[in-house]
Formats: sequence, C-alpha cells, structure tokens
Amino acid sequence: MTDVTGTTALPVSSAGSPVRVWFDVESVSSETQQPQTQQIANFEAKANEDCINGSTVAVNQHFVVYTVKNGLIRVLHRHSTLRTLLRGHQEERVTDCRFFQDGDILATCGHNAEKSTIVVWRVFERPPEVVAEKLLEIVSVKTKITRVLWHPFNPNQFWMIHTNAHGRNMASLVETTKLQQVQAVGGNHGSAVFFKDYTIMNNGITIQSTDASLYDVTDLAWSPLDSRHVLTVHSSGEIVLWDLKSLMPRGDGTLAPTRVQSLTQEPPQPLTRCMFLPHDNKAASSSSANAMTSCFVTASDQNATITLWSPFEMNAKDGSAVKPQKIQVLSLERPSPSYILDVVYSITPPEASPMSSFLIMADRHAGKILAFHLKAQWGEDDATNKKTLLVGSDYVVPFKTRFPTYSWSVQSAPAADITEEELVDQGGLIFDAKLFAYQSKIVQSLTLTSYMLLPPESTWMDPTPGVRLERLFPVQSAHVSVVDEDDAIETAMADFKEEQFEDYDGEEDYGEGNEDKDEGDGVAAVPTGNGDDLATNPFANWLGAIAATSDPAGAPPPLPPVANKPAPPPGISAPVPTPVPPQKKEFAVPVVSAPPASDLPAPSGEPMAFLSPSDFLPGGGKPPIEPTPEKTKQEASGKRSATKSGKKTKKKDQQANNGGGEAQDVSILKRESTPQRESKSKSPKRERSTPSAPVAADQIPDIAKEIRMAVKEEMKMTVVPAIENTIKEALDASVVRPLQASIDSLSQKGVTVDHDKVSASLASSVDPSLRAVFTENMKTVFIPTLESVTRQILEKLSENLAAESNGTASKELVAMSSQLSTMTELVAELTREVHALRSAHTSLQQDAASAPVVSARQAAPEVNQMEAMKAEILRHLREKQFEAAFTRAVSASTAELAVFCCANADVNEVLGVPQIQLSQPIIICLMQQLGTVVATARNSSLQVELEWLQDLAMSLDPKDKTISQHVPRVLQQLVTSINTRVAEGDPNLRRPLQRLLSIVRGIPIA
Repeated sequence: MTDVTGTTALPVSSAGSPVRVWFDVESVSSETQQPQTQQIANFEAKANEDCINGSTVAVNQHFVVYTVKNGLIRVLHRHSTLRTLLRGHQEERVTDCRFFQDGDILATCGHNAEKSTIVVWRVFERPPEVVAEKLLEIVSVKTKITRVLWHPFNPNQFWMIHTNAHGRNMASLVETTKLQQVQAVGGNHGSAVFFKDYTIMNNGITIQSTDASLYDVTDLAWSPLDSRHVLTVHSSGEIVLWDLKSLMPRGDGTLAPTRVQSLTQEPPQPLTRCMFLPHDNKAASSSSANAMTSCFVTASDQNATITLWSPFEMNAKDGSAVKPQKIQVLSLERPSPSYILDVVYSITPPEASPMSSFLIMADRHAGKILAFHLKAQWGEDDATNKKTLLVGSDYVVPFKTRFPTYSWSVQSAPAADITEEELVDQGGLIFDAKLFAYQSKIVQSLTLTSYMLLPPESTWMDPTPGVRLERLFPVQSAHVSVVDEDDAIETAMADFKEEQFEDYDGEEDYGEGNEDKDEGDGVAAVPTGNGDDLATNPFANWLGAIAATSDPAGAPPPLPPVANKPAPPPGISAPVPTPVPPQKKEFAVPVVSAPPASDLPAPSGEPMAFLSPSDFLPGGGKPPIEPTPEKTKQEASGKRSATKSGKKTKKKDQQANNGGGEAQDVSILKRESTPQRESKSKSPKRERSTPSAPVAADQIPDIAKEIRMAVKEEMKMTVVPAIENTIKEALDASVVRPLQASIDSLSQKGVTVDHDKVSASLASSVDPSLRAVFTENMKTVFIPTLESVTRQILEKLSENLAAESNGTASKELVAMSSQLSTMTELVAELTREVHALRSAHTSLQQDAASAPVVSARQAAPEVNQMEAMKAEILRHLREKQFEAAFTRAVSASTAELAVFCCANADVNEVLGVPQIQLSQPIIICLMQQLGTVVATARNSSLQVELEWLQDLAMSLDPKDKTISQHVPRVLQQLVTSINTRVAEGDPNLRRPLQRLLSIVRGIPIA
C-alpha cells in the first residue's frame, strides 16, 4: 500500500520464494516528500558517466571538500568562513576524493589525456587559515586511475582502481610503507615511482584479468568482519570474494590473492556496485555454516537494479564453501541512465528493536531519491550477543529534489528528537540520514529525518499501484497470486542452487563549469619543510611507525572492533575544535583520535553536571519510585496503542518543515540543581497509562494534608528560628559589638553621627556579602545533601508503600512522610531565609547607636569564602585526612579547588601502594574536574594535572557499583579533552597526553 507521503510497502517473498520487485517511481511522484536542505555552496557541475561510483564530495567533522573546475578542489570549514583550494590536479578531471575514516587524511585522484595522479593530503586548520599539506603523490603516464578505496582501519593501505595494458580496469593494493619514492619536484613530499608501467610496486597485490576479453573490475569493498577478505564485482557479471592472506605469484612481478568463492549472477550482465551490509545473516536461514562475511549488495544496470545476498559461508564440518543466496531483487520501471547507491544505518543496542538500515539511491539525471528500507530481526541463538538477520526491503520512501545528484557523501546522525519509547516503537529507526550532495548547480546537505523515513500505515497487499513482482524461482507463473505446491518450489530452488553457481579453485568529457564566486581568493595548499632530501622526508615511509610492520593483508587495528559487528559509519558530530598538527617535523605518530565506539560509549548528547560526592551516597543514583509490574505492563500497552497515529502526525509535521537540524553541542558538565529522572516527550505518540498505586485513592488527600501541615509546622518551629538565631549571633560577633565599641569611642571625642547614613551604609555593606555566602553554602553543601537524603527517603517510602496491601499507612510510614515533607519543602522555604536576613538587618539598625560612615564601612569585614575553603583543605591534608580534603575540593562548582588540593598533596602518598587513600566516588569526581582543566587551562604546564590523572586512571575501578553508571561518560569527556589539547600541538605535552590516553583506553567498560 502507498500512504500520503508516497511511502510504498513492498513484498519480501512470495509463497516461500524470494522475489524481484519492480517499482514505478512515476506512480508516486506527486506525493513525494522533500528532504530538509542546508546550502553549502553554489557551483555548476557536469556529470561524469565514466565513473558513477566515484565521490566528488567528501566530508569529515570539520571540512566539506568538493571538486570544482580545472582540477581544483575546494575545502570549506563547516563551522566558520575559512576556506582554501587544493591544487594537485591542475587541468585534470577529479573522479574521487575520500577522507580516511573521519580524520584529516584526504586522498584524491584525477586524470587527463596525458597522466593520472593520486595525492594524499593532510587538511587541517591553522588559524587564521585552512592548510593542506601534500603527504604523498602517485603519478602515472600509462594507466588511468579512477578510484581510491581506503583500508577499514590502516591509513597506510588503500586500493586504487586503474587500467591495465589491455585497457581493462584492475585493482592494485597500495602499501605506502613499501613504495619506492623520490623527492617530489618543488615540494617536500614523496613521489611514488611505478615498478612497471602498470604495476605500482614489486610483489604488490593486484586483482585483474590477464586476458583482454574477460572483465573489468568495476567495484571493490573491504569486509567489515575481517580485512583479509575483499569483494569485487566485474563487467562479466562475476562476484568474487578474495583472501589477501593467501597469495600466489604472477609472472609480471605481482601477487594474486586466492579466490575464496565466486559466482555469476544470472542472467549474466555487467555489475557496477558492491557493498557489505551490517546484517550478520539472512532471516529464516537453516544453514549451520559459519559466516565469513556479512550480507552484501550488488547492483547492475548502472546501479538501477539492486540484489540483496546472504553472506559467504564455510561449512563448519568439512570446510567446504557455501554459496550466497539471493534474498531479494529491487528494480525500477523505466530507469534513468545511471544512479548513485549507498547504505546508511545505525547500530542499536541488543535490548532495543533490530536496527533499521536504508539503501539510498539517487537519480543522476533527475531530482529523485529513493530510500529502500531493509527490514531486520534479531537472531535467537545467543541472547547476550544477538545477531542481526536480514529479511529484505519491506518499503520504499521516495523524495524529490530540485536538482539531480551526481555524487554524495552519506552519513548517519542521531535523531534529534527521538524518545525512549520510540527507540522500541520505531523498529530501530533512531537516526537521520545526512546526504552531502554534489548536485548539478549546488552543493548542499540533504537530511532525511527518521520521521520522514517511517513505514507506511499498512503492509504490502496485492495489487499495489506502482509495484509488480516476479518470483526468483518460478514454477507455473511469475505472478504472486499464483500459489504453487511447496514440493514444486523446493525442487525448483534445489535445481537453481545446483546449476546457478560454479566453484573456482584456480586464479583467476568533463567541461568547465562556473566556479563559485570567490574561487580565486582561496589559499593555496602550503607545502611544509625546508626542502631536505627524501631521506629526511617524514612521509618517505608515510605514516611511519604505525604500519612499519604491517603484512600485505593489513595490520591489526589499534583497537579491535566488536566481534562480528561492523563498525557504524561516522555520524555528524557537534562542532569541536579543529585538530592542528604539531609544529615539529617528525610525523611518526598522527594526531590522536578518539577511540572507536567499541571502546567508549558515545555521549548521549544531554549535558551532564560535575559529579558531586553526594551523588554516590546510598540510593543516590536510583529513581524515586521503582515501577511495579502492573505499571510497566500498562505503559507498554499505552505506547503500542499510540504508535501509528503518533508516527504519522509527526511525519507530516516534519515534512512541512524544510529547515536543516543543527547538531547539539556536547557541553562541559555543570552541576544540576535537581536530578531529572524523566524527560518530557516531544513526540505526539508518547502516551502513558495511569499506573496502579498500592495506596488507596481515597487516602491520598489525607496524606497530602498531613504533609502540608507537617512541613508548615516544622519550618515554623525549627528551620526559620534556627536560621534567624544563627545570623543574629554571627552579626553580633562580627558587626554589632565592634560597631558599638567604635561608637562609644567616638562619643567620648564628641563626634556627631548621622543615623540615616549609618543605616544605609551598614545595609549596603553587609547585605551583599551575607547573601553571597549564604547562597554559596546552600548550593554547594545544603542542597546536594538534601537531594541525596531525599532520594533515600523516597526509595524507602516506595518500598513501604508497595508492602502496604491494605492501603493503611503504618506508624513508620507516617513518620517517614513527616520527614519527607520536612526535607522536600526545605528548598521551597529557603526564600524565608532572605526575609530573615532582612529582619536581622532591620533589628541591627534599630539597636546600633550612631557612628560615622567610615567606621561603619570598616566594621563589615569582607568574607573570602574561597580562602576559607582552601584553608580547610590544607588543614585536612596536614592531618592526613585525604578523603575529607578531596571531598571538600570536588564539592565546589569549579575545578579550581581540585587543582589546588592536588598541587598541595603528594600523589604517591594518596594513591600509592599498599592502600589507596581515596574512595572510588572521589576518584571519579576528581578525574572529571581535572579533565576539564586539561582542555581549558591556558598558561599552565599541566604537569600536576596529568600526573594525577594518570594515577587516578590506574586507581579507578570501573566495576564498582557506586560509580559504574558514571564511568563511560566521564571517560568519554576525558578522551575529548585530551584530543583537544593534543590538537594544539604543544610538544612538551604530547607524550604525557598520549600516555594518559593509552591508560584511559585500557580501562574496561562494564
């Protein structure tokens, strides 16, 4: 069925058979949505049909890079007006540009009739400009290079797709640490020398046809599960999985990887695209074989026809190969000459619904985009390590744009307004798709929000306008309405498997456009260095020590990915300071990057305050009331009943809003005045049922009345008088008595006093100081303690309420209610203290005798709360009361006292063996505050902070139940602070910061 937005349901199978689905875009063209847009630059471009999979736009967290005329490449800073031009492909047609992961290493390739060039750049910000340094250059006058494909985690390896002696496309693995290089002319970077005309390096790995009549390598993909495997598709229709660890020599001085498995799509037709999917296997698979890869996608007809495949597998018993099976084929009616195709997804936690992912294709000749949703389900083998199973594409969402899209860079970003309930209800659809599109007349960001991508209101029904299908294993009829006997279908499928595949044991006009207005004003790429010979060139071995010992198949990653799970594509992060490389010429270690998602959980995006020691008191981290089973059941029922209407309402609202959403900043933590346990949902779909309570409804008014009376009486009889007496006693000692003595002395000398001036001066001098001190003590001492105690009372109250089956409050409950009322209303009654202060001032003014204005002002001493707190900390340190000293230091709202305490304490005495003198809550609080100093402190050597942070990290126990819930976010903040400081390039801090980062990365996260 098709809904009002053009979203159309699709069938995933027919009577047990996989199907080929034909979709007619024109049937829903009048109903399609428009993505949210954000313009990046105006630029008139022309399509390149010779390399439809090449990317002419690349994006990382700081820069947008896109090609312009005459081989120039524009670099725009995403968070400022800085820009520059890369001039490494003059008069060439640039066909591909890609960042390594989300870092600052960029590879570009281009060619013209005379030569082809690959340039590896380092792009970074050096205020007040953007700088691009050439790190490596590969130039060939024989072969035409069209594509660059980075290794999943090793920046010293990439595949390049280029022509061979027969004019056929082949793939060569480039290992920059093994290249023969010379000094580049006019630069300080290395220039690679080809071993032979079409061979980049001796004993290099290549994938090619040795016969001119066989095939072109049209696309290549690294396996996300094991980098020893790569997948290629060919113009002959062949699909091959290669093993880079098992190599065989060729006669031309190159090495050929071993074919693990190969198959040919029927009917044979040229294939143009291949990609691995995040799904571990196909749904309803009866195979007991071990998967060597994840599911994958191939495309033909210039990416107009898409085929979903099960993984390459190996029989666990005899080691024989198990061929992939077709899951579904997606085709378009009346397709355009070519499309671009990519996949976008976001990993979901095991307790949530299975992930949603989309195959997104764009028409390169019209303003049309299609998002095919890939339905998934959880496997049932292992509850602790769930596998994601691919069912097929169950619906398609069409979009329309003003201009056709020639190329793009696709990323996923967390949905801006997703709620906890929608994490389950939306079937894992918890992200927005960000498409940085290189279009015919503009470069812009297109956002497909999670609500635009929601499924239709009903599932597929036969017939559906604009959809027709064929069985992949027909028996009598290709139409879905014809139901065949099960045994006939099984026979046809068995025959297809036997005859379809074959085992292999052997080897096998770019015109000038109008550049944006300020192209000539860009800053040219600036080479660095002093012109030394190649022997001293830091990039002669490219990234140096990182991959100096790597084998041909790739070095192991610095941090291994999650087992059997592909790492998610980088999302759009919030603006952070652009990394600046160190000024030293040595390039042995690149700028440190944050650990992958498998090491530290990403922050949720909501601000987190400085942790306080009171947060770790018993019950401090628990919600006030635990939900009962009846409440949980009712909430789940309410969410299910509101799902459909809420989704469609929000989807229509988002369609009307075409503004691009901004990523939220990750802010440094500040103390929260009140812990927020529940957030109000922005979604219209969130609907809660009234929970059942253990206390009878007719008793609630009596309890409320008792609470109000108890609070009123307690505040009147205890809190307010105590505050008044305390303030009066303090004023008598510090103001009244000294003032009276001064008045008496002046009276003996015959000095006349103006009473009005004395009163006004006294009020203006005393009132601000008293208010400031009182407010600071309430914020740093009284309120945090009140919060913690209140949480404990609420927890105990919840347990007692649940235990009261007859609904009658016991004596203990009444007593606790009275205490709860007293404590919870203290915050609301704090305003009375201000009135008490004013009353005390008035009383003082009435009692005090007249005195000169000068004497009155001198009688009100200035209170320095910070110095008093430092004195208290020093006293605790002298008495070896380290826990008390650091508790007082981290209770403040700034990190100044934490640094002061560390500077005046001996780290070996506090954190040394045999016993650590600090508790785990104090350690985590201290790490958080010192981490903020690392990122923000200026004019500081940071030696004290770094020394303490290293010892604190080694003393931290992440499995301690009192701090385990805070450890991931505090460590993530610390990593961000370290990276920010490393990016500033201070050579004196580089080594200790990297040592600290290594220690933090080694902390296990529960």
